[in-house]
Amino acid sequence: MTRNTITSTSRRTESQRSTSCPQNSSSEKIPRPLPKKRVATVQALSGTGALRVGLEFIRTFLSEQTPVYLPDPTWANHKNIIRRAGLSGMKSYRYFNKKTNGVDIDGMLEDLRQASAGSVVLLHGCAHNPTGSDPSPEEWQKVLEVVKAQNLIPFFDNAYQGFASGSLEQDAYSVQLFVEAGVDMLISQSYAKNMGMYSGRVGALSVVCATPEPVEAVRSQLKGIIRAMYSNPPVHGAKVAAKIMTRPRGICGVGEGTCHHVRQNPAHEGAAEGDFGEAGYAGNLGPHYVADWYVQFHRHFGQAGRLHSGEL
Repeated sequence: MTRNTITSTSRRTESQRSTSCPQNSSSEKIPRPLPKKRVATVQALSGTGALRVGLEFIRTFLSEQTPVYLPDPTWANHKNIIRRAGLSGMKSYRYFNKKTNGVDIDGMLEDLRQASAGSVVLLHGCAHNPTGSDPSPEEWQKVLEVVKAQNLIPFFDNAYQGFASGSLEQDAYSVQLFVEAGVDMLISQSYAKNMGMYSGRVGALSVVCATPEPVEAVRSQLKGIIRAMYSNPPVHGAKVAAKIMTRPRGICGVGEGTCHHVRQNPAHEGAAEGDFGEAGYAGNLGPHYVADWYVQFHRHFGQAGRLHSGEL
């Protein structure tokens, strides 16, 4: 799926009509909807299911040797999903600088410049897991320039929209920047956190094409992958999500109270600079400190150092 890969795929597959997912009504604070004519969206089993379907699509229509670049560090389950999808070319790019407690943008860009054309680059849309540190708008622009220059395929994992800044619009900045640039890309969207339906397994996978021509063929192939994988996702949570997203204000305001509470909490002052929203990163702590916190203070957080605001 280089710039012309999706288009090439469409010529090999049969097109199939389908009703697209409902879009948010227009409002000043609601994120701009994806361009309907350029996007194929399918319901998925939350963000994890969307990632798996998207990677299966990549393996099927590109190659099982397609390189997939992950940030270092990243959500531990990313590696499991990639392996289970049958992709063997897993690589990493530098992301977090422990000395500055922020994004290592220079290292990130340098590593991505070494990626071969057609490589997939997994990007956290916002509230990077586990660090909580996101690139600035200017840094996202630099990432986009490298992605375009190297002919890479961005795959956004958007699990925490609304929980980084407290604004759905602001948290969608990175994704919308890439969409408006007109590149072929994939987006994994979870509604588990921002709609409070974690056990409902509600999510979506969107494949955004550079041009409208291959969209129906892509949608047809995604539906075929889902049919063989789990046939149909549950409908109840999806109907709730659709109802929310078609209201005048959608899910605007979600996370605002949480973010305000976290930033007012004195314990948040010690978080890494640049950490956002509902989680932070204490990456310089060793496993023995994590164990000490567990024994002495009954604070439970991962060995990697990710601390949820609920623990504060």
